[in-house]
Parts: sequence; structure tokens; C-alpha cells
Amino acid sequence: MSDSKPEGKKSSSTIDLPDAGPRRRLSKRQIIIGAGVLGVLIIAYICTAWFLSDRVPAGTTVAGISIGGMGAEEAEKTLNDSLSDITHEPLALSMEKVEVELDPEEAGMAFSAEETVDKVVGFSFSPVRIWQHIAGGAAIGPVTDVDEEALATSIKGIAEGFTQDPEDGGIEFIDAKPETTPAEEGVELDVKGAIQVIEDHWITGSRPLELPGRPIQPDISDDEVSRALDQDAKPLVSGAISVAVDDHREDFTPETLAKAASFIAEGNKLVLEIDGEMLAETLRDDIPKLEKAPQDASIKLVKNKPKITPDKSGTKIDTEQLSEDIIEASHADKRTVELSFSETEADRTKEDIEELGIEERIAEFSTPLTADPVRTNNLKIGTKAISGTIVMPGETFSLLDTLGPLTPENGYGNAPVVVNGVSKPGMAGGLSQLATTVYNASFFAGMEDVEHKPHSQYFSRYPEGREATIYSPDIDLKFRNDSEYGVMIDAGVKDGEVRVAMWSTKVWDIKSEVSDRSEVVSPTTITVSDSDCEPYSPGNPGFSVTVKRLFYQDDEEVKSESQTWRYEPQNGVKCSKDSDD
Repeated sequence: MSDSKPEGKKSSSTIDLPDAGPRRRLSKRQIIIGAGVLGVLIIAYICTAWFLSDRVPAGTTVAGISIGGMGAEEAEKTLNDSLSDITHEPLALSMEKVEVELDPEEAGMAFSAEETVDKVVGFSFSPVRIWQHIAGGAAIGPVTDVDEEALATSIKGIAEGFTQDPEDGGIEFIDAKPETTPAEEGVELDVKGAIQVIEDHWITGSRPLELPGRPIQPDISDDEVSRALDQDAKPLVSGAISVAVDDHREDFTPETLAKAASFIAEGNKLVLEIDGEMLAETLRDDIPKLEKAPQDASIKLVKNKPKITPDKSGTKIDTEQLSEDIIEASHADKRTVELSFSETEADRTKEDIEELGIEERIAEFSTPLTADPVRTNNLKIGTKAISGTIVMPGETFSLLDTLGPLTPENGYGNAPVVVNGVSKPGMAGGLSQLATTVYNASFFAGMEDVEHKPHSQYFSRYPEGREATIYSPDIDLKFRNDSEYGVMIDAGVKDGEVRVAMWSTKVWDIKSEVSDRSEVVSPTTITVSDSDCEPYSPGNPGFSVTVKRLFYQDDEEVKSESQTWRYEPQNGVKCSKDSDD
């Protein structure tokens, strides 16, 4: 093949261009003039930029504060002065009509007037900046410094104040008819959104600054209320439910069932509950002797020896089962239940008594009676009240508490008592003799003396310095069983004496030592003007005496106690009405 090209044809890679002719060149003078003009313009632009560098463009505002045309320092001062209240006083925040305040400083928020003004001043070749000065400025955002961690902590601290808890839907019975309460949505603060709103608008936003919230759904919805209404509430009160007890039948009316019924929230469900105890009370009122109370084990003295009477269990309506049966019957065609019972144990069993170790008489004391029959009757009532009492290990016995109210309703009468050194009739008079007898029995049983007060005057029927009085409600006799065994009190009036014995397991052998009398003062006669005054002759003198209690084990003294008491003289009484005769 030949590489030659045909004549008369041009190569495809060749382009014919027209003849441009001679080029026109700028003259030297023109170039010099143009360069001069350009230089002047550049210098003028630079001068303008420099001249305007410390001036705020006209019409510029920050948070509504005009700073246009001001120098930088003046603009900063104007902003600091004008925005001082906004940037330093508590920031009012609002959500769902609930308002709280936020301290900007504590929340780590600060306004920088200098950085704000720097956004529109300063030397710059930017034509935008020059144009702002020529055409006028605009509103610019304030520059703030926000410590996001501090702000977040502050917002979380006030978030609870905005929270409005949701209201669960519910059902309650009114006049045996179920009434519903609609559910209501709650609201809580959107903490993340609130932080963003405050960062962006805490200076420029309107007061109070509205924060975003987010809904809280209630646990019990309206749909759940409707379900419980149809499936549980309405069936329960649709008719009576009968309870069968042996051959007896008791009907619970819809009104009775409604009073015992309630709905409680469990998770997102409404659960019907029946107060079985309330229904049981209705049955107890209508059916006598439906239940049998348990009997505690007891201990009695038989032929001068302690004998335990065993405990007996009782029966009680099984209220939990009754509740379950009533709910089940409310959904059944046959609305009848069989009453169930549960066994109830005694509070104190035979085994409990046996563990107390009440096996022997560890102490006994007696005091002689007077001839006053009312006084003796008071002592009979008192000894009966305390006899059989078991004082548990570590327990404190109170004579006044055990006797109960000293009133005529309990059989007590008026007998002589000593008040302010004068013998007068008083309710339950003579019970101080019981206090003395109990005190001595506990003394020799080795019990801990908690509280006792001897008489103000000495009575010869009692041991010197080792006796006690009581006066309701101020003066009591108390002792504590500090042994590991139970202590049973046996008391009574017999053969002209008040007798009190303590039964337990013996721990101590107790001995008593009484000092000689000292500081003896003879009695005298005083005149009394009371209308109920009764004269009597002087009696025992006043004196001081000390009593020691010695604790022995295996014939060795382990410890001892002592106490001293001062008796006043037993003065005679002369009534003023007698002196006028």
C-alpha cells in the first residue's frame, strides 16, 4: 500500500485559520495610567478598610441593642451595660405552664461582649465587611461561653420541678356501681433539647424561655380500664355471691361485694382485689361462734407443784382463700363458695412454758392484814389480778400496769392512805401492802430492782427499809427479771396474810442485813383543819435505816447492794374542829 496522499485533498488534521492581521498593542502611557488608577483604588480600599476597622457597621444590633457606628470599646460597654440584667439575673424557664429559675453563673453560662463586637470590627480586606459599612449592618448573635457539663448538671437538677406525673386510669365502686377514671398523660423535661434551647436563646429569647418536654405514658391506659371494667368489675356486682358454712348459707350482696372490692395497678394491668377480712367480719357478725380462738398453754399450782396445761389450736376464716374464691365465683355460672378455715396456733405453747424453767418456788413473802374489811377486799382483788403472771426473761414487771385501773368498776373501794403525812380515805387504799409483799418476794428472788419507793412513815407490820408503796399514776413498783428463766407470780390473801411467791429456777441465795436505826426523831401531834379529818394518836418515830442485799451462790458471796431510807415520824393528828369544842 502506498503512503502517498491524493492531490487536491487536505489532511484531516490540518485547520485553516483566517489571517488575523497585525496585533494592537497598548501604549506605554496607557499602561502607566492604568496601573496608577489601580494603585489608587487599592490604596483607597486599604485606607477605607483601615479607617473602618474599629467601627461597628451602621444599623448593627445585638439582642435588640443598637451598636451601629460605635467604636469597639463603646460597643462593648453598651452591650455589657444593656445586657447586664439578662446575663446575670436568674433565667426564667417554663414548660407546660410550670416556671423555675436558673442561675446563669452556676450553670456555667457567660456573655462575651468583646468577642461579639469582634465579629463586626477589626482590619479586614473582606469586601463583605466593607459593604456592611456602606449598606448598613444587621442583627448579629451574641457570643456566649457555655460550660456544657455545668449546664447539663443544672438542668438535671431542676428537671424534676417540671415533671407532671401521669394519672393512671382506674375503677372504683360508687353505690355498688363501677365508675371509671380516665388515664392522663404526663410530661417531663427533654433535657437534651432544653440544653440546646438555652445555649441558643438564653440571651435573645423571650422570658420565660420555653423549654421542650416529652410525654410520659401512664401505666394503666384507658384500654386496660375498659378491659377490667368488662371482665372483672361488672361481673363482680352483677348479683349476690353465696357463702356456704356447713348447713348455713350467707349471701354477699352486690353492695357488700363492692365495699370489699378495689383495683390495684400491677405493671400495666388493673387487678381486682377483695378484702377478705372485711367479708369475714360480716360473717362473724351474722354467724355466732364461727371461729374458735386458740388457748395458750398455762401453768398452775396443783398440790403445791407447777403443772402445765397444754395449749389448744383454734380455727379462723382463711381470708386469703375467701378472697380468691369470691373472685373466681364472680366469673362462674354458679355464684357459690365453700368457706375455708385455717388453723391458728396459740401464742404460748406447752413447749414455750417448759423452756421457761418454772419448776420451784424461789422466794416467798407474807405480810399481816389489818382489821379493815374494805382494805382487805382491795388486797384480794389485787392479788387475784397479779397471780399467774409470768415475767419473761429480760421483761420488766409493773405492778400498776398489771393491776389495771384502780376504780370502783374493778371492785376497789375507799380505805385509808397516807397523804402528806396524814391518813385519809383513798381509792384502793391498802394496795401498798401488796407492793411491799411483791417487793420483798422479788428482793429474795434476786430480781433487779427497777423502781420502788418506801412509805414516808414506818409501819411496824413491814420490814424496816425493805418495803414499798404505790400511788396511781405517779408511784409504781417495778422489777426486771434479769435471769434466763421465766418467773411466775403466785399471790393471794389467806389466814390473815397477804402472800406472794415467785416460781422459777433458783439462781441466787439471798440474804438481807438491816442496820440499826439512826437519827431517831420522836413523833408529835399536829392540828389538821380538813373537813374529813379524823384524829389519831402519835405512832412510830422517824429514823434512818440501811438495808443490804447479799447475793450468794454455792455459799459464796458474789455481789451485794445497799440502800438507805429516811422515815418521817408518825405524828398524831388533832382536828381543828375538836379544839373549838
